[in-house]
Amino acid sequence: MSKITAIERQRRRPGRRSLFIDGSFLCGVDEEIVLKLNLEVGQEVNQAQIRRIIFKEEARKAKDYALNLLSFRPRSTREVRDRLKRKDYDEKVIEEAVENLKRIGLINDEEFARSWAQSRMQSKPMGRRLLEQELRQKGIDKEIIEVASEATYGQHDEETLALTLAKKKLKSYRGLDDLTIKRRLYGYLGRRGFSPETISEVLEKIR
Repeated sequence: MSKITAIERQRRRPGRRSLFIDGSFLCGVDEEIVLKLNLEVGQEVNQAQIRRIIFKEEARKAKDYALNLLSFRPRSTREVRDRLKRKDYDEKVIEEAVENLKRIGLINDEEFARSWAQSRMQSKPMGRRLLEQELRQKGIDKEIIEVASEATYGQHDEETLALTLAKKKLKSYRGLDDLTIKRRLYGYLGRRGFSPETISEVLEKIR
């Protein structure tokens, strides 16, 4: 068994403590960790308890890093995990941090999918296929994608979106023959995620 011989407030970071075991510095820990684990000077600790202290501190750091990411924009579970992996956090540490953020509602894939879809419809209208592809790339589960997609295209008719985009794009095709215009519009709308059926309907209406 070892013993906690000192828990000292850090001068430059009042919310942090320096933890000493058997007279030697072990690590810096957040005051929150000290309180949660009921750490006290004179307390005996075994190796498993020491590892737990270090683990909790690492998970707190990972959580703080994730919170900073989330302050810029919402992110999916996979996005947060991937960024934490890039910072070389252990898988168990990542899982602890992510689950903590899920419990308090700061990571929520259902809400993320809805928010992403709404944002894309406002900033870059697209077809169902492209939206669903983007959400898959964000690591969103199939069932969640289906719900978000149905909700989005229940509010935004896909053919109307495609027609609006096609009419705007036509302005840049002035002087071109009809066949070239149709070919370019077909490719453009296809890249924006609209189905061949929807594109064909649109092309019939604009020419």
